[in-house]
Amino acid sequence: MFQSARRLYLVAAMAVVLFPPTAALLVRAQSGAGDRPFVLSSMGTAFGVQGEFVGDYRIEDDGIAVHVTTSTLHVNEDCPYQGRRAIVEITFGLAGESVNGKWNIKTLAQPISVGIVMRPGETRELNEMSFRIPLKRNVDPATRWFVVAIKEEILDPPRNAPSPLRGTSFAHSCKNIFAPNFDAFRRQPNVPSSGSPRNCP
Repeated sequence: MFQSARRLYLVAAMAVVLFPPTAALLVRAQSGAGDRPFVLSSMGTAFGVQGEFVGDYRIEDDGIAVHVTTSTLHVNEDCPYQGRRAIVEITFGLAGESVNGKWNIKTLAQPISVGIVMRPGETRELNEMSFRIPLKRNVDPATRWFVVAIKEEILDPPRNAPSPLRGTSFAHSCKNIFAPNFDAFRRQPNVPSSGSPRNCP
């Protein structure tokens, strides 16, 4: 019996050596390791509405569950438009590389309505939020990163401007947020239009 158990152990060890786990399997294995924290921010960028989001996430078989414990919005006071902005809704999603070397949104969770009005220079704290981002089984999470879409409406548009005037501001995590051993407590600044995150490892 001891010899049989020893043979089974040797076979299992050889299987690990011959067939090492892929990066995708390692990343998805995070789902069994409990919730993982994140901190991402677009504060100090050129977006009209900037945000900082703190919480945790869990990678599951067909999606990523996101719980935002703390979120802060700030309206950029340096924009040419100096009127009121209605914050319509917020949602979390996954971004990835596009064929032209930039980034685009691959999938989005259902948005959460916000319904507040803010002025330039104003900062507001929001309530806790939860999202579930769909994730196809054949997609490697390591090829994706978090993106937050903040939809807004201009409430004091210039004369003769079309109405309503709506736009979207974004906040991103680092591209390698789903890599094993990622430092989740490092601030993860916004990914600029070039698709290359600043200050990210």
